[in-house]
Amino acid sequence: MQNEPNSIEYDPHSQMIQFIWSDDDLTLAFQPHQLRLHCPCVFCRAQRIRLPFFVVQEDIAVKAINSQRYGVQICFSDGHDKGIFPWAYLKEITVLP
Repeated sequence: MQNEPNSIEYDPHSQMIQFIWSDDDLTLAFQPHQLRLHCPCVFCRAQRIRLPFFVVQEDIAVKAINSQRYGVQICFSDGHDKGIFPWAYLKEITVLP
């Protein structure tokens, strides 16, 4: 699943972000809170290592979604926009609690 999805859809009412690969018949859906908790940037990874409980606002929202060739940058309402989520990483975090 290294290829870019055919579409990325964000529903502001349900707050769901969907990544759709029609070639693979695969759809991954996330709440913004779930993605913010698993942000792959160096700062967030360090915070998760240092802090026993990495805290993110429950009501966090998406302000922008910027597709990159290898992943997607998501800008959150708390001002965080440093993480780029590679396509393969999105598949990995779908199985995390």
